[in-house]
Amino acid sequence: MSLRRIMHPWPCHHALAPRASADRRWLPSRLAFLFIISALWAAAPLGHAQPYPSKPIRLVTPYAPGSSGDGNLRIVAPVISAALGQPLVIDARPGAAGLLAAELVVRAAPDGYTLLASNGAIQVIRPFLAKNMPFDPAKDLTPITQYTSVAACVVAGPSLPAQTLHELLDYARKNPGTVAFGTSGIGSESHLAAEAIMQLTGVKLLHVPYRSGYQAMTEVIAGQLPMSIGTIAAAQPLVASGKLRILAILREKRLARLPDIPAVTEVVPGFEPPPFWTGIFGPSGLSPALARRISAEFANALRVPEVREKTIQSGNEPVGSTPEEFAASIKRETALIGRI
Repeated sequence: MSLRRIMHPWPCHHALAPRASADRRWLPSRLAFLFIISALWAAAPLGHAQPYPSKPIRLVTPYAPGSSGDGNLRIVAPVISAALGQPLVIDARPGAAGLLAAELVVRAAPDGYTLLASNGAIQVIRPFLAKNMPFDPAKDLTPITQYTSVAACVVAGPSLPAQTLHELLDYARKNPGTVAFGTSGIGSESHLAAEAIMQLTGVKLLHVPYRSGYQAMTEVIAGQLPMSIGTIAAAQPLVASGKLRILAILREKRLARLPDIPAVTEVVPGFEPPPFWTGIFGPSGLSPALARRISAEFANALRVPEVREKTIQSGNEPVGSTPEEFAASIKRETALIGRI
């Protein structure tokens, strides 16, 4: 082969010409194929980013079906379901003093589809009473909203000579350790409220725990106890029948629907009520934006006149706080229970 033939490029060029021509013919098809693949790849995440909620929401509660706590939530559930376009399903898991329900939510994904409705016992009180907790409520649960506050009261029966809370404290001061009161149990909100009153006044009362606040109140009616502390919801039917009388409301101010009954703070300055409320929580890691969205739905539902009226009739006060407000109140109440 001559040096001229080796260095001349044209034979090689002509040999490749048919392949290059074919490549040029296929180029539009290849570009179209790549464009379609790129478009599908870009659109794939959009198929998963569905607006919240896209499926039913599970509201886990420690309240037994038919209880006042369960009934309170069933007032609002249909309204929130209608607003969200998805069912709000109440999943009652009573047992283990509320831990069973809370643990289910703690282990759930923080996507807003598993929530907890609970009182303050798990979040605020139990960490002070239990040596071992299966989880840390402060770290493993996200406060969303204080849905309602529960109105509680001091009730007396016919065997107690005192007609007011002031007279009761004077009588107990003169007879230390002889005036007994019943509650729903050791470490309950009612028990801690009584302890707070005793600490602030120096009065000594005798605590008698029962399995429920209603049971304690029936013992007052039977003359086994002079007084009891429990929810207004449990007391109202007994008060209406004339079997009990309310001495004071365990709040910082009077209730608008019971304007003639004084608040404890009017007799015991500095009194702060323990966490008598129902709150909504999510798992740890729930985004602030989603927490605010869920909180707003509960607050909006409480503004519906029918929901608000039924909630008040059930013995609860509508609240509907923001996540930030709820977290701040939990912090204050935790400090209060620590002092008690």
